[in-house]
Amino acid sequence: MTIRQLRWTTIVAPILFLGVFTYVAHSLFEPLLESWIGFTLILALAAVVVALFSHLVFGIIERLESRVSGQNRELSAVSSIATALSEPVGVEQALQVSLDTAIDVMGASAGVICILDVEREELHSAAHRGLSPAIIERVRRQKVGDDPIGSEVIRTGRSVVIADAFDDPRVAELCRQEGYHSTISVPVKSEGRVVGILALVSRDESAFGVSAIQLLERIGQQVGIAVEKTLLFRELTQRNRDLTALNDVAAAVSSTLDLQGIMSISLDRAMALASCRSGDIWLRGNDRSRLILAAHRGPDGRAPESSSISLSPGEGLCGRVLVQGETTLDLADNGSGEQVLSVALPLKSAGDILGVVCFTFDRGYLLLERTQELLEAISSQIAVAIKNAQLYEQVQDVVILEERDRIAREMHDGFAQVLGYVNTKAQAVRHLLATGRSDEAAEMVAQLEEAAREVYVDVREAILGLRATAQDDRRLVPRIRDYLDVFGRLADLKVNCRVENGADVVDLPVAAEIQLLRIVQEALSNVRKHAGATGATVRLRAKDGCLRVIVKDNGHGFDPGSYDRGDWPQFGLKTMKERSEAVGGTFQLRSAPGKGTTIAVTVPLARGRES
Repeated sequence: MTIRQLRWTTIVAPILFLGVFTYVAHSLFEPLLESWIGFTLILALAAVVVALFSHLVFGIIERLESRVSGQNRELSAVSSIATALSEPVGVEQALQVSLDTAIDVMGASAGVICILDVEREELHSAAHRGLSPAIIERVRRQKVGDDPIGSEVIRTGRSVVIADAFDDPRVAELCRQEGYHSTISVPVKSEGRVVGILALVSRDESAFGVSAIQLLERIGQQVGIAVEKTLLFRELTQRNRDLTALNDVAAAVSSTLDLQGIMSISLDRAMALASCRSGDIWLRGNDRSRLILAAHRGPDGRAPESSSISLSPGEGLCGRVLVQGETTLDLADNGSGEQVLSVALPLKSAGDILGVVCFTFDRGYLLLERTQELLEAISSQIAVAIKNAQLYEQVQDVVILEERDRIAREMHDGFAQVLGYVNTKAQAVRHLLATGRSDEAAEMVAQLEEAAREVYVDVREAILGLRATAQDDRRLVPRIRDYLDVFGRLADLKVNCRVENGADVVDLPVAAEIQLLRIVQEALSNVRKHAGATGATVRLRAKDGCLRVIVKDNGHGFDPGSYDRGDWPQFGLKTMKERSEAVGGTFQLRSAPGKGTTIAVTVPLARGRES
C-alpha cells in the first residue's frame, strides 16, 4: 500500500465505520442503549474496533517506513559506489569501496570482486574483505573452469544464490570449513558483457533475498562500467608499450649495419619484451639449401660456431616454418620432462624468407595473442634490418672489388711502367758491359738510380695515401690537412689548404669521403710527377647543397686535348673521373701550357648522403 492509499483509507474507513456502527446500534440494539450497561458494552466494542484499525494503520506505516529506509540505504549505497567509482583514484581502491559498501548494506560476512581475464580465461581478485588467507590465495588468480559457480555466472550472465551452502556439493566442503551458510554471486557487467563477478557470503541461512539480488546486480552494473574503463585504459597502455617497444627495436636494429650486432640486439630486445627463456636466429646459408644457426640467447650458453649447427628444410620446428612460411607454435619436452612452449616465426623481406627466429618460454607460459602479434611485428623489423645488413655487406664487397681494380690500374699506370723501364735499362746495361762500353753503362746505371728513387717516392706516397684513407674515424677536412702536411714534406712541395663556407662541418658518407680523399691524392701525385710545380692549393667549399673540392698547381700545364693520345697520365684522370661519378659528383679539368692545372670535383651533399 502506498502513502496516498493509506491517507484515503484512514479518512474514509472511520467515516464508513461510524455510519455503519450507528445504524446497526439503533436498528438492532436500541433497547440495549437505554441502559448504561448496554451503552458501555457498545462503546467498548467501538473502542476495540478503533484500536484494531489504528494498529493496522500503524503497522502499514511501519512497513512503509522500513521499505523506504531500506530503499534509502540502497540508494545511498549505490550513490556511494557511484561517487567512489567516479573519483580520480585507482581502480583497486574504488572496487574496494564498492565491495565494503555492498557488504555493509547486505549485512554479509565477507566478499570479493574478481575481474575476468578473457585471454587467459582466468579470474583474479581485485578487492576482498573478511576472507581467510586460504581463500584469498585461492581467488587471487584461478582458471574459470576451476570455479564452478564463477563459470556458471560467466556462462549464463545470471546471479547464482545458494540459500544453504552446506547442502550444495559445489561449495559444501569449503563453506563448512569457513562457516558460511549462504552465498550469492552476481555478474559484473558492461554493455551486456560479463567482465567480472561480485560474490558475498553470510554465516546466516537464506541471507540474500530478491531485493538483495536486485541491489547487488545494480551494484554489479556500476562496477562493470568502471572495470570496463579500466580494462580499456590498460589495453591502450599496453598497446602504447608495444608501440614503444617496436620503436625501440626499430631504432636499435637501424643503429648499425653489422649483421651480428643486429641479430644480438634483436634477440635481447625481443626476449625482454616477451619474457622468453631463450631465442635463436637461423639464416639461410650461401647456397640457401640449409638453415644455419647465426645467433643465440639463453640460459644454456650454447652459441653458434663456424656454421656447425644447421637444419635442412622441414627438419625440426624451424625447418617446418622455413617450408610453410607461417608462424608455428610447438609444445615439446625440453629434455627434463617439462613441456615448454616454443614459437617460430619466418623472417620475411619482400616475400623472401631469409631465415627463422625461434623463441622458447618457461614451463606453464601462456602465449597471448597480443604477445604473438608483437613478436610477429618484431620479426618483420628484424628481417628488414637483416636484409639491409646483407645488402650493405654485398655493396661493401662490390666497393672493395672496385677499389682493388682502381688500385691495380693505378699500379699498372705507375709502378708497372717504371719496373718495365728498369728491366729494359738493366738488360741494356748488361749488354754494354759485355761489349766493354762501360761509360755508357755507367750513364744508364745513373738513370736506374733515378728511377729507383722515383719508385721509392711513389711507394711511400701510395702507403701514405692508403693510411690516410683507412683513418675513417675522422671527417674529410682533418684527414686532407694531415695528408697535405706529410705529402708536402715528402714531395718537397708547398701545399696550402683552404676551407670555405663551413665545408669542414658537412656530413658526407664514409664512401664519399674516401673517394674525395683519393681524388686529392691522385691529383697531387700528378702534380709531383708531371707538373713541375713549386706549390699547389687544395680548396674545399660548401655552396648550394654541394661540396666542391679544387686542386690547383702553378706548374707548366698542358693541353687537355692531348691526354687522350697518351701525352699525360691518361689513366689517372680517368680514375679520378670514375671516383667522382661513383659518389654522384662531376669532374672538371682546366689546364693550358704555362698556366698550371686545375681539377674540380663537385659532390651534391644530398646525393652523397644517399650513397
